[in-house]
Amino acid sequence: MERLLEDVTDQGWMPEHREAFVRRYDHVIGETILDLMVEYGLLTSRRALRSLRSYIESRLRDQRADEEHPLWELVEEAYMRVYTEIFQKKLVQNYVNGVRAGKVQADFEGYLRGAVHRRFLDVLGAGELSEKELLDAIVDSKRPQTQRQHIAEAKGRFGERVRGYLLGVLSLEDQRSLCAITEYFFERFIPDEYAEVRARLKSGDSALLKLVEAFVHRYGRAPGAELTAYRGQIAPSLPRARRWAALRSDSDSESEGEEERLERAGAVVRAKDPAQGERLLWWDRLLRCRIAAAHELGELRRWLALLEGDAQRDTRLCLACVQLKAESTPEQQDDLRMFLVYYLSNYGTPPLAPPDLTPRSPSLKGRGSSPPSLGEGKGERSREGGQGGRSGEGEVTRETLSLEKIRGRVLSWEQIFTIFGRECNPTRVKQRIRERFESLTSPPAPRHGG
Repeated sequence: MERLLEDVTDQGWMPEHREAFVRRYDHVIGETILDLMVEYGLLTSRRALRSLRSYIESRLRDQRADEEHPLWELVEEAYMRVYTEIFQKKLVQNYVNGVRAGKVQADFEGYLRGAVHRRFLDVLGAGELSEKELLDAIVDSKRPQTQRQHIAEAKGRFGERVRGYLLGVLSLEDQRSLCAITEYFFERFIPDEYAEVRARLKSGDSALLKLVEAFVHRYGRAPGAELTAYRGQIAPSLPRARRWAALRSDSDSESEGEEERLERAGAVVRAKDPAQGERLLWWDRLLRCRIAAAHELGELRRWLALLEGDAQRDTRLCLACVQLKAESTPEQQDDLRMFLVYYLSNYGTPPLAPPDLTPRSPSLKGRGSSPPSLGEGKGERSREGGQGGRSGEGEVTRETLSLEKIRGRVLSWEQIFTIFGRECNPTRVKQRIRERFESLTSPPAPRHGG
């Protein structure tokens, strides 16, 4: 651990500490903000990227960058919020104390990037209702149309999170059931039951998570036909990039290929990975040792043809594992299952409880001789509780393995060998996955029209 961080924790923010910290980490903060602006579709040209990078590099000099850009305001506001958390809210002290207590194992730069991500999202959502405020608005609305608008916004903002929660605890056979149950949760359960849940909330509780817990308690792990056949009536209102999206430059035509890679931003932030829910269903089935029939893989293949980049890679990896399971001997299937337990508990899915956002880069990347990462929920790995992770939950056994059982537990190979009562050769399993992954090619995207 850096001596500077320990000195800040032990002595407080002395002037020399502030100066040293800014010299060391200001550029890291700026580059993280730029990465997030590209990811969220706010940077649409190389010219804008150069202008903002010049602005960031000039922050520690006496002069400013020559070419001003309207998105400078967003960058500056993000910087201000990050430094407020650093200098006034004890981000460094919390990190150092967490490391000393064994609760945080990320390097500080990764931890800092997680804080920048949170504050960046605060800037994008400036002026929007908080999670609890939006749920309050749903049940407190007097006019049906106003309530529908709030439900639509809640679906857009929280829909993926709720699907992830429900996937981990419900016994679902297909994606359609998960979607139907999620629709029922937002349109029927929240308006009818949130007032009662709200009355029991304690300080620090996530209102949304408590709602999901009440929902599962009410309907059990195998919901009936009323839920699985429910047809939603309210379309989600997708999250917006607020006022910042309107500042993009449509007149900058430099390098159209580069423009396409950066992705043109509109007033709506794109759904970056629409296949994630389908993949999560398959990861859960593989952990439960279900072998897929060939006709069941159509949806994965369809997404493989339509997606690109990381989303396509992750879908390709999922399809490779599903096919490999079907072609393997019982012992090989067990080996694959062990390997997936390791990856999914360490890097593959966000924990069921809200994450502590202390990112750690996976040691195995999708480059060179290593297999691709199981990229569901990257950067949201919970380190709370160390190895073996979540206290107060049922023991993980070979017979009870599921996505919900292992997510966020950070299981070691030794723990996995104990669960299965035998060992495997991870390198050999990884090689089989890599060979199957590389044998898959992306089919051409389906054509529309004549």
